[in-house]
Amino acid sequence: MWFWLTMLAIGALHVPLILFIPWTTRWIPAPVIIPFAIADLIVVLAIVSVVGKLVEGPNAPEA
Repeated sequence: MWFWLTMLAIGALHVPLILFIPWTTRWIPAPVIIPFAIADLIVVLAIVSVVGKLVEGPNAPEA
């Protein structure tokens, strides 16, 4: 349950990013976009990891 609530919050944080940033109508090459996508992925995974550790508590077994 905590995972899906975290993903819902992350998705909600992405909505203003998509709606309020002035996007260009021009084509942007993939090598320019990929670093931003990777950075976003790393931040999302870090948030899920931190929330998972907080929810499971200090006595959770290591995976």
